[in-house]
Amino acid sequence: MSIASDVSALKNLSDDVVANKVSRFAYTEQAYTDNDADGVTEYDVNADQNIPVGTASIMKVNQTVIEKGWRSRASSITRMLMNHFLGRISYNLNKVNDWFNSFLGSMSSYLGAPNGIATLDQDGRIPYSQLPESAIELKGYWDANTNTPALADGTGTNGDEYIVSVEGTRDLGSGTQYFGVGDRVLYTSGVWKNISSGFIRTINNQSPNAQGEKSVVLGKNSLPITKGFLGAVFGRFFARKWTQGIGANTSYIMYTPVYANGLWVCGSYNHGMWWSEDGKSWTQGTGDNTAYSTQYLVYANGLWVCGSNGRGMWWSEDGKSWTQGTGENTSYYMQYLVYANGLWVCGSNGHGIWWSEDGKSWTQGTGIDTTYRTQYLVYANGLWICGSYNHGMWWSEDGKSWTQGTGANTSYTMYTPVYANGLWVCGSGGHGIWWSEDGKAWTQGTGIDTTYTTQYIVYANGLWVCGSDERGMWWSEDGKSWTQGTGMSTTIAYSTQYLVYANGLWVCGSYNHGIWWSEDGKAWTQGTGIGTTYTTQYIVYANELWVCGSNGHGIWWSEDGKSWTQGTGANTSYNMQNLVYANGLWVCGSNGHGIWWSEDGKSWTQGTGANTSYNMQNLVYANGLWVCGSSDHGMWWGTDVEALISDGMLDFGASLPLVNS
Repeated sequence: MSIASDVSALKNLSDDVVANKVSRFAYTEQAYTDNDADGVTEYDVNADQNIPVGTASIMKVNQTVIEKGWRSRASSITRMLMNHFLGRISYNLNKVNDWFNSFLGSMSSYLGAPNGIATLDQDGRIPYSQLPESAIELKGYWDANTNTPALADGTGTNGDEYIVSVEGTRDLGSGTQYFGVGDRVLYTSGVWKNISSGFIRTINNQSPNAQGEKSVVLGKNSLPITKGFLGAVFGRFFARKWTQGIGANTSYIMYTPVYANGLWVCGSYNHGMWWSEDGKSWTQGTGDNTAYSTQYLVYANGLWVCGSNGRGMWWSEDGKSWTQGTGENTSYYMQYLVYANGLWVCGSNGHGIWWSEDGKSWTQGTGIDTTYRTQYLVYANGLWICGSYNHGMWWSEDGKSWTQGTGANTSYTMYTPVYANGLWVCGSGGHGIWWSEDGKAWTQGTGIDTTYTTQYIVYANGLWVCGSDERGMWWSEDGKSWTQGTGMSTTIAYSTQYLVYANGLWVCGSYNHGIWWSEDGKAWTQGTGIGTTYTTQYIVYANELWVCGSNGHGIWWSEDGKSWTQGTGANTSYNMQNLVYANGLWVCGSNGHGIWWSEDGKSWTQGTGANTSYNMQNLVYANGLWVCGSSDHGMWWGTDVEALISDGMLDFGASLPLVNS
């Protein structure tokens, strides 16, 4: 029963009471105020006035009542008084009932109505029909793995919302976030925020059934406490003790692992593809690519696809058995793989652009020279855009037929284009900043020197901001006319990088010049506390804290992004990289010093295991597990609860069933 049906039932009951009340035994307003000889001026057998009238000094009886009313036949004054007393009670009760009936009627009309009371549906949520149109507008589905359609903080309308169709971990401008299938991405106050779907996706490796149920159905003994309940409660311990993944890859260079569709998959240098169902035990993928260098791994549209160095494209339906894509690209270097708008598109090193409708059969794109090196591929606003090495910008409406963008940039090296606020903006190698309203005709931005190398372009909070390799920070309100940010010396060769906008502040790392911040993106100030000659990178804002890795000076943190403090621990002179915040824990890889973790981002501890001197990078958190590829010692994974128990950190005896059915 809903509140609306409950109120309606009460209203119907009240109406029945009104219809059947003892109306001929009730006082009316007239009976209280009319004190003439007859008490009332006129008798109506169907009215409410036929009751004795009382004053302070005398009991008056309606003469008509004496002649016709049954209550006039009282044989004693006692009966007449009782008649009078009960009449007054009946009147008061009927007045209360009338008020209650009016209240129920008003309340019923307010339920689910404008300026009224919102109701909840069977899932305990406010129905979409009762939300104002300006509050939330569902725009469609979003692929978090490829950022399709392209989302970025600072671009959107408050209330715009997308449903995540493909999971992924992505930084939209306010720090790295994990987006699961079914989550909702909401644009509010200039930031895209992840609104969890609230669904339980897996429990103890059990998933919802094929009928699309929202929750996992558990049977008897299907969820032992040590892996279920404690796994959730003590998930933070998962990055404190690291174990080398088993398999033949203990000395291999492993790239960034990808978790999708219930499987971990990872490329390697000269050892093909590897997969794992639990992230711990790894198996080399079958096929002829066991000695190849594989990277640029993407899972989309039910298929794993990977570019390789010198061996073309590879695909797999299960992530385990791999097949070389057909076409003439079987010996090419393939890179910058993107899936969007129902098409796979991939750049290459010296062989133009390639596309595929199924991810298996590949065709070389027409229009672009087949010997060009293509990279920095982006799909946005219904257009494919690709920067190239020494051959300017290229565009395509279908991803198959390509055209060189017009302008003076046909021989320039163009970096990753950014689309935001209705404009394409792109940095270049030694030729300033370029912009385009349609992605086809490009114009060199004014204000900035046309010989500068520019990259790290970010649009947020209504402003374009760009770091340069040698001339500090630049900003533009329209993306076309650029101004050099103040505060930084324009003569010092600053290389500004890792630009982040979050929590109302711009923060940027630099090469050999510490950390810089700006409240408006225009006037920049060097952060205090941290050395002004340090190289800073991997800036992340999460859990109301700024954290930054550095080259040779450990990890630094700041509560305001302006004043910085070196994190405590033995890592004050280490090269720290690949910083990730997830599951309430900060975790960071290092160059030659293993993996480090922190609960507060300030005090850091080296993860235990045999990896304390290894180069650890390519760190990922997914499906309740931390997994990391290293540059010299294969795959590693964070400990689970059973390992904590075996170490004596937790002792709960035998595994107990959490659910019995």
